[in-house]
Amino acid sequence: MGIIMRPDEFPEHRRQDPKRAAEARVFDALRNMVLNGYGLYECRYRRGGKQVDFTLWVDDVARFAVQVKGGKYDLDDYGNWSLRTPDGGPKGGPSPLEETEDGCMEMRDGIREATSYTNFVVGVLMFPDMEPDRRMEEAAGKRIHVYIIWGLDHLSEDLERIARRAPYKRPPRSRISENEWSNVHRLQYGVPKGNGTSVKNIRNAPKNRLGRGIQRSTSTRAP
Repeated sequence: MGIIMRPDEFPEHRRQDPKRAAEARVFDALRNMVLNGYGLYECRYRRGGKQVDFTLWVDDVARFAVQVKGGKYDLDDYGNWSLRTPDGGPKGGPSPLEETEDGCMEMRDGIREATSYTNFVVGVLMFPDMEPDRRMEEAAGKRIHVYIIWGLDHLSEDLERIARRAPYKRPPRSRISENEWSNVHRLQYGVPKGNGTSVKNIRNAPKNRLGRGIQRSTSTRAP
């Protein structure tokens, strides 16, 4: 059970990087949650496109474009976001909600380019290190199909809850999830089309940007 990820493992050199700690925790949580599906880590589907931290196809639930923000963030009365730095001072930056919204469009466009049809994508902003914040929740409510997850203790339940709230009536079945995932994955890394769309056809992919060969996962799946 869990999400079959590409790459199969979180890159070891990134596990040693404190700035990647939140992404590593999310990666592990996705692989071990009770829901089944497929996922890609760090996707950018076209030159100049926005990077999506995780793109997920969760069987019988939804398609998710996930942005991960580790650490503690603040949102002021004027809509400005800032990250609390180790010395206690704020560090300004772009809106995580806007980045998540952009990620939705990036994943949707990737599916359309890889499969020639468009499907609904739910945007998820994950704060693994934060407790719920009312102001941020209200800001998310003003966005289109963007939701926030606080912490990782109830990840499966949170994704299912978000899917129920979203105006999403046709969740992907397992075969559709695998078909879209393998096609988008092939688009991401330039894998030759071969015969058919089965995940078996992506075994001989070139090295990806993370320096790992692309291989079929040995994860087991529930019947």
